[in-house]
Amino acid sequence: MPRHQTLRAAIDWSHDLLTEPEQVLFRRLAIFVGGFTLEAVETVAAGGDVSKSQVADLLGQLIDKPLVTVRARSEDSESETRYSMLETIREYAHEKLYESGEIELARQWHRDYFIAFAEQAEPKLKGTEQFEWLDRLELEHDNLRAAWECAIDSDAKLALKLASALFGFWYMMENFGEGRIWLAKLMEQTNQWGQSPGRAHVLCMAGWFAAYQRDFEMARPLAELALTVARGSGDKREIAFALSGLGATAHWQQDEQMAHSYLTEALVLYQELQDQWSIAWAMYELPSMSSYDAESEELFLQSVAKFRELGDRFRIGRALNNLGELMRLRGDYQRAGNFYEESLEILHAARSGVALPSGNMAWVWLYRGNYGKANTLFEESLKLTKEYDDKVGMIVCLDGFAALLGMTGKAEQAARLFGALESLLERSGIAGRLEVLDQKEIDHYVAAVQTQLDEETFAKAWGEGRTMTLEQAVEFALKETGI
Repeated sequence: MPRHQTLRAAIDWSHDLLTEPEQVLFRRLAIFVGGFTLEAVETVAAGGDVSKSQVADLLGQLIDKPLVTVRARSEDSESETRYSMLETIREYAHEKLYESGEIELARQWHRDYFIAFAEQAEPKLKGTEQFEWLDRLELEHDNLRAAWECAIDSDAKLALKLASALFGFWYMMENFGEGRIWLAKLMEQTNQWGQSPGRAHVLCMAGWFAAYQRDFEMARPLAELALTVARGSGDKREIAFALSGLGATAHWQQDEQMAHSYLTEALVLYQELQDQWSIAWAMYELPSMSSYDAESEELFLQSVAKFRELGDRFRIGRALNNLGELMRLRGDYQRAGNFYEESLEILHAARSGVALPSGNMAWVWLYRGNYGKANTLFEESLKLTKEYDDKVGMIVCLDGFAALLGMTGKAEQAARLFGALESLLERSGIAGRLEVLDQKEIDHYVAAVQTQLDEETFAKAWGEGRTMTLEQAVEFALKETGI
């Protein structure tokens, strides 16, 4: 089109006015996706005709042209300044990079920098700087994806380094779907690694994420194979990692005896390794996999104490949520609410992991009779699970809306939504495998709805609900519970 030709001519003119070093840096900047920092440019784009000491001045000249833009700094005065190129400019620069013959070398430099960046971030996500580093990883998410594409195309060992470093990031962001896509590609390339720690790690990460999404047909075989490969490798850390993944999966499948056995063995191995963070994590996992008794409460409290020592506020938030679950199971809604509120305060600071305690706190407000607050929190939980593409989480949210309908004089609509919930749980393969507390709440409010309707009306509404798709059930829930 004429206007595109005019734009192209203008960019050509600007490019031709650049000095040779400016042209080199300009085209190399195209390798970044979603912006970049000065530090990244100095590492990735320097070399040959451009020395590291020249980069800052050359970047300033490109800003003045203006071919590079300075992004607005965040409110945090210590945050790094970020730069970017308009997409049209970046596409032009990418053409120049391709024509120069440097594109593969630039991809490798970019890949190696962001693998190192992810590895630097990985331990930080377990300590006092975790929220800062969570933000930094989120800012570089597009660059990390580009680094992954290069790694998976060139070297499976490098791809494993990056995926392993980002495992905690995916977990904290609840981005299990993307993690599973990456790991599926990586498993194809690591199947020939035999009884190696690396292959065990890939299998275990994939099993964990499948379990988080309640895809047990994939999760259990992956976890079992991961444990077999890990034991074959003799690597204690991988054996413990596989045991914890298999234990979590066994729990979600209501296999409590096996879950307790696997997780206890994992805890012993982490104690032998003197890995304090993993000990705290195993203590967190172990009680959540068993009955919520006094021993469970003690283990939760111990895990909270250990995570406080380590400065891991995110896991403190998750453990406090589980303590809230324990209290709610006992019928102590006052203490449950206190734990949930503290959990939400911490997790809101991380801007992640909020979906679960939001839904749980909604049950407390429902119990207290504050239906407006309950509805708001159920909606927040549903919105987040939808964003994470957590279909199982979305299904489980429906029981809260159904209970809310039952308590606000809409018993027939509640019966319909409970019917939809039953059918959706069956279709997803998790019918009969809900957490004890979730099932307790469902049973209680279904019984309450049944007392409000005659048998024929209840059965008809329930049957109508069973025909709903997930999308229809969600739309129905949001429409009927508008408070």
